[in-house]
Amino acid sequence: MSASAEHLYAALEQRLLAPTGIDLRARMELEGIITGELNASLFLSPTDVVELSLHGDFNGSEESLTLIGDPRSLRVHHNDSVHVLDHAAELREGLVLGLLRMGLMHNLACLLMEHRLDGVDGSVRGWLSYHDLHQRSEAELFFGISVRGENCAHATLLLDAQGLPQRREQEVVFPAGHLLVHETYSRFQLFSEC
Repeated sequence: MSASAEHLYAALEQRLLAPTGIDLRARMELEGIITGELNASLFLSPTDVVELSLHGDFNGSEESLTLIGDPRSLRVHHNDSVHVLDHAAELREGLVLGLLRMGLMHNLACLLMEHRLDGVDGSVRGWLSYHDLHQRSEAELFFGISVRGENCAHATLLLDAQGLPQRREQEVVFPAGHLLVHETYSRFQLFSEC
């Protein structure tokens, strides 16, 4: 890992883990063993009130989903059903590290397929890590992704002029085949409580 890339990435994680608000809009395009085009938004307040929503095509099905709540109470409204999730003691850490290390699409897929969020119980640092991090340019980071010690993906993260994510390209390798995920952030803003 290059020292400058490591410093840039670690600073970005710390910036988003701080009690600040996050407001983002994203478009996801999926190719490979799963296909789809989804629009998503994430609002996470400085006090960890969250609203995460998506709509669009996921592997041939038209989907609509909204997650709302806070670390004590989370509800998922998926199509015509409602699911209550276990409390999320480390909601911010799970969402932020999941977003930066694995992409927003990972937790959206978990919500769509299993009505759960990954890593919000405080376990995310134990099973999700990055490796071989280096800079391709001043605003472009490339790294590998490991889940439970197994290298399973690699990603390129393009940062905007404020050092926040602008675009993410990721290839995930599954036993059944490859998945390409393109995430474009039309908005990625941080804010403090008014």
